[in-house]
Amino acid sequence: MEAVAIKSASMPRNPYGLEDHQQKPIYGSSHKADGVFYYARPTPNMAAVHMVMEAKRAPAGLDINKDDLGQIADYAHAVWEDQPTRTFVPVLFAHGAMLDLLVFTRDKWYRAILGPLSYEVQKPCTFDIDRIRETMVQLWFVSTLPPNRFGHFCNVTKQPSELLLTHMDNSVMATAKVSVGDERSVYIEDRIKRVVCMRGRLAHPLEAQYKGKKAVLKLAWAPVDRLPEGAVYEFLDQKNVGGIPKVFDSGILCENVFGYRLEYLVLEHCGDPLDVCLFALNAELRCKGSLKDADIQSMIWKTVVKVIKQVSSCLVRARDACVLHRDISMGNIAVVDRKATIIDWGYAKIFDNSDGALTPVARLWGFNADEAMRVEAGHDGLTGTPLYMSIAILYGARRRSLMDDLEGVFYVVLHALAQLDTGRHECQGFTFIINKTLALVRSALLAREANFLGHFGVTEPGGHLGEVLHAMYRFLFWSRTSYIGNSLWAKEGYERELDLHLAKWFVDTEALEVLEQGDSDSAGDQGHVAGPLLPGDDATTIPEPSETPQGPSPTGTHHWLHNAKIPFQNLKTH
Repeated sequence: MEAVAIKSASMPRNPYGLEDHQQKPIYGSSHKADGVFYYARPTPNMAAVHMVMEAKRAPAGLDINKDDLGQIADYAHAVWEDQPTRTFVPVLFAHGAMLDLLVFTRDKWYRAILGPLSYEVQKPCTFDIDRIRETMVQLWFVSTLPPNRFGHFCNVTKQPSELLLTHMDNSVMATAKVSVGDERSVYIEDRIKRVVCMRGRLAHPLEAQYKGKKAVLKLAWAPVDRLPEGAVYEFLDQKNVGGIPKVFDSGILCENVFGYRLEYLVLEHCGDPLDVCLFALNAELRCKGSLKDADIQSMIWKTVVKVIKQVSSCLVRARDACVLHRDISMGNIAVVDRKATIIDWGYAKIFDNSDGALTPVARLWGFNADEAMRVEAGHDGLTGTPLYMSIAILYGARRRSLMDDLEGVFYVVLHALAQLDTGRHECQGFTFIINKTLALVRSALLAREANFLGHFGVTEPGGHLGEVLHAMYRFLFWSRTSYIGNSLWAKEGYERELDLHLAKWFVDTEALEVLEQGDSDSAGDQGHVAGPLLPGDDATTIPEPSETPQGPSPTGTHHWLHNAKIPFQNLKTH
């Protein structure tokens, strides 16, 4: 009796519910796991899964069948996609007489053999019974661990609506806990849908409220040797680069979990992607009922021109601060009230620290400045969204430049306009194919200025937007009187020229002055301005952009375009 009392008193309580999903899938998904441990939440969906359990017939030996492993990895991926507080995903796997615990991290999986679940002989000996008893003790221990001890950075037994993020010792290291009613808390709302990958960098953006302001809470996993996004924002802020989100709070929650760092950012909400913004603006204007189609088009075109100028100017200023974004895409250009902001600098590269400005930032965020610059330089050809990558990067170029970022802006704008033009069918310029083929296709589609817009699904826009798009086109793909689209993919390290007369059409005065000043060569960036205007070129003679046909025309006749040219100098097995 005494022994029983001792065991009863020390028995941990299991706070999770267990459900069978062999016949019915987990709510909101297609996954039919054999068993699922759920948190105490109203809806038993993927966001409420604590741990999955799967059972299979065992092959000879202790090896795990590759098909079974793939299915289990799919469960882990689906759980992680809906649970931003995850640090790893556990799965109990019963195969034959054995029970294993499989732990899935960002790009690896680990296996711990808990032991046998049944006898292997008709008459078990004491040794068999002891082994099974040990297995059951370990199973009970694993299945009763609280979330913050087993897969999460905070306790999420109940659905968290507020997170209190607290810094330790005035550093970027922080802790997080679920709170109720604290004015410093981040109030979590809907998740912003993004693709979640099991390997590489992962970001969970969530709509939020912070101190009465609309915000975004971003929880981002990245390899420990990569540049923290919070450090990039801090560096850009020191350099007074505008056009980026305001950071309310940032820090690191997990310094190193299986080779990955968990970072958080509380950012101002900067609006919707450009295509969503244009659809909303179009609907808003048409609801008024008093505007003609031509007037609506003109207003939309003016908005797009503003967006192009704001985004391009931000990239120029960032480049002047020795930062390249490297992931310009539709989702990373946010617009609200006709104000554009470049978001998601998680793939950015800082390529020069000659003034020492990065050193104190690196010290605070706990990374080596020189090593981070070296690692990021090695990822130049690997980062970005293929649909908006430049021709050179798509084809395999290993170095980035400002021109690659600006080319991304060009494609984003064309894609947004193409989607707004509902009469267009699928266009060749945005057909998803493998990277190198897309590079070759685009270089061919852009060869003729007279009809390149149609290849990208865009009806020729009028007014100032038409002039701006043709100026960008000439700026990116022509050198004096020669089309350079083929050189971009055929010549490794090909350096484009920068035409200030063309840049005048799509960057603001401050950014143009940055381009005029130029700077010295930097090993981290091939797309730099290398010197002043050529003799005889006067910046004051550059014609002002206007609504009249003084600038680039759809026919390709440009009377002033070539006066001033400046060269740009896993899921791994255990």
